[in-house]
Amino acid sequence: MCTEIIQEVKVAKYFAVLFDSTPDISHTDLFSQILCYVRIQDGSVEVKESFVDFIALDAKDAQSLADVILSKSAADDVDFLRLHGTGL
Repeated sequence: MCTEIIQEVKVAKYFAVLFDSTPDISHTDLFSQILCYVRIQDGSVEVKESFVDFIALDAKDAQSLADVILSKSAADDVDFLRLHGTGL
């Protein structure tokens, strides 16, 4: 499912990324990754907001969060030059 979402984002002209952190029941901070994009298929236009992943956080300082976001985006092979929106 996530692979399909990533492929749709790669086809989309622009996308936005949202990351949000919350502790789970074991008190481990988890970063949720959500991608927002416009899917155009067979003349139909659909705005998509798709959950992609949970990522365990070791620290919540700005540098650590930026490192997680950049490394996850690199692992997903998503082109940051087409990123046109962020949310934390």
